Amino acid sequence: MTEISIYDRDGEFHAIALPTDTRNYGDVNPQAHGGVFAGYDDMGVSVVKTVPPQDLPDDFCHGEHLVTETFGYYDDLIDHTDTESVARGVLDREIAASGRCDSLVQAAIDGHLPAMLAWATERYHGRDERFVSDSEYAETMINNYSVPEELL
Repeated sequence: MTEISIYDRDGEFHAIALPTDTRNYGDVNPQAHGGVFAGYDDMGVSVVKTVPPQDLPDDFCHGEHLVTETFGYYDDLIDHTDTESVARGVLDREIAASGRCDSLVQAAIDGHLPAMLAWATERYHGRDERFVSDSEYAETMINNYSVPEELL
């Protein structure tokens, strides 16, 4: 089990357990509508976002999904000392935009932090983009990105 540490304003320590399995925070039918797949380890969150062909401009590609792989380090996203951290700012905006909670600590305690870490990582960190044909989508997601078949 992966845990991260969160400290509140009073200096109280909170150990937050993160999921051990890959999660899809996108549509329930990712091949047709896109997905945001997140996996958590000891260092950070790995996110694979897919955009289906119908959401991409016709002159951009034909019948291919845009697949973007990103990684966010917990130390960057949950920075207790640097109030000017860009990564932390993106996470704070995700928390505020959710309408579910108003602080990092509250998001963690209420169980919303894993999804918000994934969304903030997808928006802030860029690493690798590639096009995948519709016919190779499932095989590529399973073999290249370790997304379980049941999430596809």
